[in-house]
Amino acid sequence: MFKKIMAALMCITMAAAFVGCGSDKDSSSKSESSATEAVTEAAETETEAGEEDSEIVIEDDIQNENIVAEAESEDEAEAANEAAEQSMDTEAVKELLLSGKWQSGYVADAQDNIMTIADYCETIGTDPSTFDLQIEFAEDGTVKLNSTADGEETGTYTVDGILITMTDDADSSQMILVYDEENDMLFIDLLGTGELLIGFTVE
Repeated sequence: MFKKIMAALMCITMAAAFVGCGSDKDSSSKSESSATEAVTEAAETETEAGEEDSEIVIEDDIQNENIVAEAESEDEAEAANEAAEQSMDTEAVKELLLSGKWQSGYVADAQDNIMTIADYCETIGTDPSTFDLQIEFAEDGTVKLNSTADGEETGTYTVDGILITMTDDADSSQMILVYDEENDMLFIDLLGTGELLIGFTVE
C-alpha cells in the first residue's frame, strides 16, 4: 500500500513546480550573457593597449585562478559536511523517530526551497488533504502510516544512519525517508530525483 500512496502523490506532482523558478533562470542567463560580452570587450581593449596592459591581464588570470581554487576548496568542504551528515549515528536517529508522531507539513525542491503543503497545494490547485500523512514509529521496529486518502497502513522499519526504510506488511512495498538534521525533518523523495520532497515534522 505504501507503493499505492506514493504513486497517487506522484501523479499529482509530476507536472508541478514552484512559482517563479523559470523566470529566475531566464534572468540569470541574460545577466551572464551580458557579463561575458563585457569581459570580452575589455580583454580586446587591453590587448590593443600594449605590454603594460598584458601584465594586468596576467595578474587578473592569477587572481581568477585563486578564486577558482578557493571555490573548489569550498565545494570540498561542503562535500565533507554532507558526508558527515550522512554518517549520523543510527541510534541517534532511532531515538528521534520515537520522539512522537511525524506529520507531513512541507514541500521542498532541489534548490532547498521549502513551503508549506497548504501553499504548495494552492499553487498547483489541489486539495491539501491529499498530502495529509502521519507516521508513527514504535520501539519494536513497527510503524504506522496514516493517510487521509487511504487510511491506516502498518509495516516495519529499519534505520541506517540518516536513512529510514519502511516496509509495508500487506505487499512488502517500501518507502524510504531521509532525516535532515539541519531542518529537523524527515523527507520522502517522491519522484526519486530530488526535485520534490515531502517534509515531516514531529507533532
